[in-house]
Amino acid sequence: MKWLSLALGIVFLLISWLIVQVAKGYAFAYGGFEEWNAEFINQYNACCLMTDLKSVAPFALVGVVCIIFAVWKFWGERSERSPN
Repeated sequence: MKWLSLALGIVFLLISWLIVQVAKGYAFAYGGFEEWNAEFINQYNACCLMTDLKSVAPFALVGVVCIIFAVWKFWGERSERSPN
């Protein structure tokens, strides 16, 4: 269960990161920008970043919870093996 939780947590975090990167690329491709520079990043941060982060927040939250659960299970197993 802990390995599955760890794997799912990592997958959910990667999916969240990938969604934001694809959205940023879409904004660049269809925003009429010539270069990926500070001007583009500033305009993207002003208009689209918070919307993209709100979109991926549930996936990222599930990923973080899965990783915390896996760490808790690994830590509990480690403390059960250690002698008092």
